[in-house]
Amino acid sequence: QSIESEVLEKGMVNNRKYVEYKLGLDEGESAYALHRLRKVNRETISLEYCYVPAKFFPDIDDHNFEKASLYAYMEKQNHLPIVFEQKMIVEKARRPFMKPMGLKEDDYVYALEFIGKDAQGNIVEYTQSYLKCDYSIYQFLIESK
Repeated sequence: QSIESEVLEKGMVNNRKYVEYKLGLDEGESAYALHRLRKVNRETISLEYCYVPAKFFPDIDDHNFEKASLYAYMEKQNHLPIVFEQKMIVEKARRPFMKPMGLKEDDYVYALEFIGKDAQGNIVEYTQSYLKCDYSIYQFLIESK
């Protein structure tokens, strides 16, 4: 299987209160946005809206994330997310992502939210991802302490 990414939008974003809140940024601090379609064998399976704190990734815009792995880049910068808070719901497809994902009005998607922290406890990623339900399998490990 070949996995590909198509970058839809990328660049610095400022004064996005919700993104600042999710990334734990101070007011006015910049984040870098990376919006991508993820494909398997040329078929779109998900749409991702990813945001990372610009302060940890000063040269991020120099990288081509259609060819390079975001997580490989983050690891080289010593800010690979290793702890995740995740939320997932199943929802009916909405207009903003129906067309780029090739969905119909009666289709459903998994709507996921990820907040990733690095080894030092810094929030280094906030991602909203929408996955076609027919391409996803989830496995959970629950540990009690």
